Amino acid sequence: MAKVKAKLQWWVIPSIVTGSVAALTALGTLAINYATFAALPKRVEAGEQKNTQQDETLNKLTGIQETWQQIYQQQQQAQNTTRSRRCEYQEEDGAWWCRDDGCDGDDGWYRCD
Repeated sequence: MAKVKAKLQWWVIPSIVTGSVAALTALGTLAINYATFAALPKRVEAGEQKNTQQDETLNKLTGIQETWQQIYQQQQQAQNTTRSRRCEYQEEDGAWWCRDDGCDGDDGWYRCD
């Protein structure tokens, strides 16, 4: 006796279609993730090159900052020595007055004839 094929339920065909779409979506996601992963070494290399370039720029900027710091310190030392230089002043009667800490201030003057 021959078997009679049973009629499929109404929900079988939509579930097969849904399952096929889900499988294709999973395969597409897998392909995209693999392509992203395959490009990763190139992106890492580009990032390392950029880091190297930034390191070189920072080294240059550090050198410039150190140079300007030295210039600033030299200027400060020059100003300090300028302030401590001797100041002389002659009054109308011919008397000379001196001060060793610059010309500013009223105290510290002495006759230096």
